Amino acid sequence: MVGLPARGKSYLSKQLTKYLRDHSLDTEIFNVGNTRRAEDGAHDASFFSSSNMENVRLREKFALDTLHELLDWLYLDNNDKVGIFDATNSTIIRRVTLLNSINSFDSKSESFKDTEILFLENIVDDEHIIHSNIISKLMLSPDYNDLKGDTSYDSTSIQGGMQVGVDLLNPKQIEAYQDFQLRLENYEKVYETIDTEELAILKIGKLNNNNIKMIKLYNYGGTFMRPGNISLYNVMTSMQLLQRKKPKQISSTRDYVSKILEFLLGYRYEYSTPPDTEGVEIKRNRINYHTVLCK
Repeated sequence: MVGLPARGKSYLSKQLTKYLRDHSLDTEIFNVGNTRRAEDGAHDASFFSSSNMENVRLREKFALDTLHELLDWLYLDNNDKVGIFDATNSTIIRRVTLLNSINSFDSKSESFKDTEILFLENIVDDEHIIHSNIISKLMLSPDYNDLKGDTSYDSTSIQGGMQVGVDLLNPKQIEAYQDFQLRLENYEKVYETIDTEELAILKIGKLNNNNIKMIKLYNYGGTFMRPGNISLYNVMTSMQLLQRKKPKQISSTRDYVSKILEFLLGYRYEYSTPPDTEGVEIKRNRINYHTVLCK
């Protein structure tokens, strides 16, 4: 996965995992944040500043530890599998580092040459959606354990008059919200989106040119595109529609990219508008960047 924090990467990872498992494909999520907390505990926004080189080194370590765990699982046996690397992966350097690490794993497995790599970037620019995602992070993330179970919200506005139907009431919530905003700012300072030029760079090396693919999602729940300027159907509606259909088994892991596209596209050719939503504005969600490794 690729994307800034609070863009829905983990949510999308879980939805993809459910869909691929429903299609009889062994799928697991490997979350760098979970590794970081297990090895070093919770952190505030200062840990994510690029100006502290020791923290940068630690974040790289946690990312590679998680990737190695994914690769060990991926090649544990000869079964078809999909591993989802759930992290921001927000710079070209980080993504190159990940691919170099994957390349070094080549010597351990001949079947590595068949591995497909998909970068899935989640881009959101709707401030209301970002705000809502931050609230969810504060309630669910172990980095903010003090707020877990706290449901004291109302519809009053904060932060410059923003009215989104769910806001913070007590000082502890506001402090945590501001801390997460600082974390976002730290990532935004160094964030680099994926593009076709980067794709050409990433394909240089041991990896087969056909083994790396990229997809960009814009405002999850809205539309998304992939390199080649192809505009596709409403993603959130696709999820709802696909849940109504009987899953078809994936015959080979090589089909996983097409199944992910099918998942994202849904039945856009069958529906010009989502059922029961005519005249209703479809809210857009933010999606982040994920790397999916497939054996």
